[in-house]
Amino acid sequence: MFLYVTDKIKTYHKIGIAENVHDRLNTFKTLIPDLDLALYIPLPNRQMGELIERTLKDHLKVFRLKKSECYGLNIESIRKIITGYTLLMNYCVIDYNINVKDHPYELSQFDETRPSWEGTGENAVIFLNDIYFGEKIPLLGISKVKDNKIKIKVINRLNSLKELGKMCFKIPHVFEGYSVSLKNPLFEYLKELDDQEIEIKEFTLPIIEYLTPIIWKALFEYFIYLKEVHLSNNISSIKNSQSNIIKNFPYDCLTIAIRNKKKGLADSIFKQSTIPGTYGIDITKLDYDGSLFGQPKSED
Repeated sequence: MFLYVTDKIKTYHKIGIAENVHDRLNTFKTLIPDLDLALYIPLPNRQMGELIERTLKDHLKVFRLKKSECYGLNIESIRKIITGYTLLMNYCVIDYNINVKDHPYELSQFDETRPSWEGTGENAVIFLNDIYFGEKIPLLGISKVKDNKIKIKVINRLNSLKELGKMCFKIPHVFEGYSVSLKNPLFEYLKELDDQEIEIKEFTLPIIEYLTPIIWKALFEYFIYLKEVHLSNNISSIKNSQSNIIKNFPYDCLTIAIRNKKKGLADSIFKQSTIPGTYGIDITKLDYDGSLFGQPKSED
């Protein structure tokens, strides 16, 4: 299951869920041949996708085109909203390897039958999804030690996409069409994992389930650091390509996410009608391109 956002269709972006995001895009292309996806994230199940859809329709109703799944917001605002939702749900969005954009994996990374390794390779890379910083960030390299045993390598900085490709049994051509970082900003928060050997079944799902809480803790700590940087107005310490994202990051959702977890809401999230705590994203500060309450955006 995936949550996807299309490129702009006139003044709107369509936000929806699909089992196979590329099949869904090809369907759209029959009507709009040059349409592409602005972003998409993997989801562990349909329940999460439906919860996000319900929340969008309620939270962003003033930006919604009638009863459609199209919203008149720019992509930066949509990224902020979805990032905020992942925080509020305590859901860490990671990618187990990445494949050529036009040739997606047949099986989801959350499918119990998807093997850890591709072809004759016995290594893979865990990426932080680009929803957070606009780039896919290689976090961890994993390799087979023996049957049902893997070794973890925490990535700090890579020299080239060729080096990254060797770590996940890919040719550099695979990364075309993606924005991929060669530096891991979470290294300091994950380095205790380096060189650890783990006994685990050789399927993507158990590896993701094992690593996700560790990555989420590291990511959360990094977000807290970024909040301090933001409040101190020391954005110059962050690479230019990420400075705008960091300025517009939904920091209030961090505090609410901690509160949600303490209240046990994170454990019963799918029983909620909408994601709790969306008030942490101030919709009055979002940038819109479509209509608002049925009125076109003013030109002033």
